[in-house]
Amino acid sequence: MEKKRYAKEFVAEDLRTRTHFIPLETANRYIESFHKNRSSLIPKELQEEDRRVAILPLSETFNIKSVSKLLSRRGCEGLRVHFGLNDHSQVVLVLRAVDGLGNDIIGPVSRPGKKMPKLMALSANTSQDNDDNLDTYSLDDSQRVPPWPAEYI
Repeated sequence: MEKKRYAKEFVAEDLRTRTHFIPLETANRYIESFHKNRSSLIPKELQEEDRRVAILPLSETFNIKSVSKLLSRRGCEGLRVHFGLNDHSQVVLVLRAVDGLGNDIIGPVSRPGKKMPKLMALSANTSQDNDDNLDTYSLDDSQRVPPWPAEYI
């Protein structure tokens, strides 16, 4: 029996068994298609604003240290990429660890002898190395491409 590619509900076993790898040619085709069609995805009434603030980036980059900390969360079995909209009306990627049931790991993790941390965001440029404060976080504040449209650089 052929496995369904997309399901309406999260299937934990699929997260554990899927490799997620695609051929380089396929990845390049997806990226090229997005770059070519990006402006058509933005409504006409927002085109001028997009030229000013790059509403929809071509890509976002996160440093390995921050991603590694996110993936080291207790119970983490995967990474979810959420689309968000920041205060500048820019589409941003928000990365969160997920558990084996597909739940975002957003609450504090209880550990003996450690105090409950406050919810915080860990950005790519955070210099916080104290893991006691990293029990609850998501990643954003990536390096956007373009940070603003090339014609303004």
